[in-house]
Amino acid sequence: MKYKNIRTGTIVEPSTDMTAQTFSLSKDWIAYEEKAKVKEKPISKMNKAELVAIATEQGIEIPEGATNAEIVKLIEGGEIDGNGD
Repeated sequence: MKYKNIRTGTIVEPSTDMTAQTFSLSKDWIAYEEKAKVKEKPISKMNKAELVAIATEQGIEIPEGATNAEIVKLIEGGEIDGNGD
């Protein structure tokens, strides 16, 4: 486990249990967990299932038979041409 100094922002990872206990008991240090770096996938690289999930979350109705490009256009706030035939 890592600890962060609340005054300086320094992050350390104790090498022994005794050192870790010292940090955990100190008022100047708090437990620190690094957030996983998630690289967001560009919308143009998403598959149909991912696009449909995003559209559904945003309350966008997807016409039957819509292509990936059409779904992307809807998500980005555009309208798709044609009547769906």
